[in-house]
Amino acid sequence: MGVTVSEIASIGAEHGLKELNLIPFAKDIDSSLLCVTIGDAEKVVTWDPDMKQVVEDSKMIFGQYLESLRDRLLTKKIVYEDELGLVEVQ
Repeated sequence: MGVTVSEIASIGAEHGLKELNLIPFAKDIDSSLLCVTIGDAEKVVTWDPDMKQVVEDSKMIFGQYLESLRDRLLTKKIVYEDELGLVEVQ
């Protein structure tokens, strides 16, 4: 699920993401955060607040990540469900 602009600042401060050059833009049902790295790569990563570390690297910049979501939505590999957000279809 997406986060609001005000949540970006509060979530970032709560988890010390600014110091790690991470900007959160969405959160998962299990509290993991999807973030964009700031700097040379500017890629999308998954941050686990419990482990306090990046647990997954999409190896895609933000634009590529959005395009991959669009492609998977169009091919019905993922769907949007109320209260859950984007869900993979098996």
